[in-house]
Amino acid sequence: MIETLEKSRRKAEGKAILDRLTGTAAKITALLIGLTVLLTQVPLFKNAAISAYCSFASCTYVLTYPDIVAVDGSHSKSGTLRNIRFSVVDNNGKHPDTYVAEWTWSGSGGTQKGSQTVVIDLKSGSGATVQSIRIGLDRSGCYYPGHEERHDGTLAISGRLIASINVAVTPVEGVQGPC
Repeated sequence: MIETLEKSRRKAEGKAILDRLTGTAAKITALLIGLTVLLTQVPLFKNAAISAYCSFASCTYVLTYPDIVAVDGSHSKSGTLRNIRFSVVDNNGKHPDTYVAEWTWSGSGGTQKGSQTVVIDLKSGSGATVQSIRIGLDRSGCYYPGHEERHDGTLAISGRLIASINVAVTPVEGVQGPC
């Protein structure tokens, strides 16, 4: 009976220690995430903070870009790209890094035919383009209230090289017609 009580006491102590360690690990992780977020707001520390956090875990960071007015072949407004977001998934060298490009396309101006391309230039900390991604813009209809688009793919470079993005939309090429 005394042995059973002793085993139960040890088991309870072990569980209490494990619970404290798990709680402490969760608090440390939350602190590291918070510190990384704070440091990424300071340009000097941004890349170092992202690199340090991503060195032990896969992580995602999001770059945004202001709205863009797109034009047709005669340089008249053909629509607007809004809420432009480019997410970089840093896979910590386990797999190639990937991306997700998202925006809302509000097509107007009476052109649904032809083609347009969204060009996303990925920039290093020094401002040099390290990769360009070209994505066809969905012009299959007239999207006056807005049409969400989402595209993903694999990066040819390490996501850690990307500090900013530049986004442009080519003019409409090919046949243009009314909605």
